[in-house]
Amino acid sequence: KGRDLMPPQKHRDPVPFHKDGNENKDQAGPSGIKRDRLETKSPVSHKSEEENSNSEEEDVETTKDDTEEVQVTFEFFDPREDDFFYVKTFLTKYLDGVEFDSSGLANLVVSQKSVGTCIKPEGEGEVYGFVTVLNVQRHREERCIQEITAHIVDKCDNAAHAELLRTILSEQSKVGLILNERLVNMPPEVSEPLHRGLHEEITWATEDEPTQELRDSFKFDHYIIMTTVCRMSERQAAASSSNKLKKLRVRESMSFLYLKVEDQVYRDQSCLTFWYDLPRRPEEIAAHSAADFPRTRLVMVVPQKNIGAVLSQLQTLFPPHASQ
Repeated sequence: KGRDLMPPQKHRDPVPFHKDGNENKDQAGPSGIKRDRLETKSPVSHKSEEENSNSEEEDVETTKDDTEEVQVTFEFFDPREDDFFYVKTFLTKYLDGVEFDSSGLANLVVSQKSVGTCIKPEGEGEVYGFVTVLNVQRHREERCIQEITAHIVDKCDNAAHAELLRTILSEQSKVGLILNERLVNMPPEVSEPLHRGLHEEITWATEDEPTQELRDSFKFDHYIIMTTVCRMSERQAAASSSNKLKKLRVRESMSFLYLKVEDQVYRDQSCLTFWYDLPRRPEEIAAHSAADFPRTRLVMVVPQKNIGAVLSQLQTLFPPHASQ
């Protein structure tokens, strides 16, 4: 990448976050690595959050004897073609199980090198998560983008909100679709460097892309985020002070349980939100906990002018310690 943010080494206890070098965004890392590293001891499941959004109650009840704790070092990389199948796996159910051109969407993600990050364990090629933003207007002729925008508008049952969405998604608007997917049980500390890096890259792209058209394509007015949360039942909401839900309460806002901490932060700064329950899978119907935590799709529109507040709130949640 043409630029990397490399402040002095910083540590957070108990999870140290390391960066090398100095504040020089023009110094590129080797082989596309962004030099961001997160070392943590945590149970890492090889399932996506989409696949695990119902297992939160089960996770809360898991004891230390049931969980294998491993030391994992995560590194941030530019997307590349070799990541295609991993990225596609994350995106296959992006439209709630409706078939769509997930291959086309994955291609857009891995072919955009200037903006976007893949998370990988140190020394491995497997992708544990990624974040990127795609210009809806620039890619409006792509079938996957047409299917996504039509799906979002169709799912909005508020006529006024649906009309606002059509305006935001119109050819004259400048809207970015943020795709933000990763495995369940990834340490929440990844959210701050991941999203700070995303919005820094967007800013750099407006200055460094080789053509004016490309530079302008990253000058967004709004962002659209479609994510998965869990909706609490009335019974669980009433019992939210119980010990069983202590772990979940840190991610609870009103009746939602946020699988990624940044989703709540983005929602706090959104100008439009709506949600709808996702179809229940056969295994969910059989599971007792499915009724307590139904999977819910949350759609948010966040103005560019509020991104500074998003990043500030994330930094407040995960403040860096003084350089050592």
